[in-house]
Amino acid sequence: MPSIDLVVGGDVFYNQCHMYVGDTTPESRANWIAALDRLAALKPKIAVAGHKNPGAPDTPQAIEESKRYLTDFGRLQESASSDRELYDAMTELYPDWVSHQAWLMFGFQ
Repeated sequence: MPSIDLVVGGDVFYNQCHMYVGDTTPESRANWIAALDRLAALKPKIAVAGHKNPGAPDTPQAIEESKRYLTDFGRLQESASSDRELYDAMTELYPDWVSHQAWLMFGFQ
């Protein structure tokens, strides 16, 4: 909604909430980051995520944090020796984010 400097992200960006990346590939994460770049280019003042930590502010910082999360996931995935190691590294990197559930990263419960 350009008239009020608002973007609503749905599943495109999250706000202080672990992201579902279990089915992603390096290419799909690059495409996801490109979509986030297009949203950021709109220069919104309000950015409402479809998934968020209750009480987190609806600011464009959520778009940038989502990009960083996807980049961190890819970087750590390359060096992790197991899914568990990757899960632990991501939860250590984002300890205050909600939804600490392994299926978000790996598609299993």
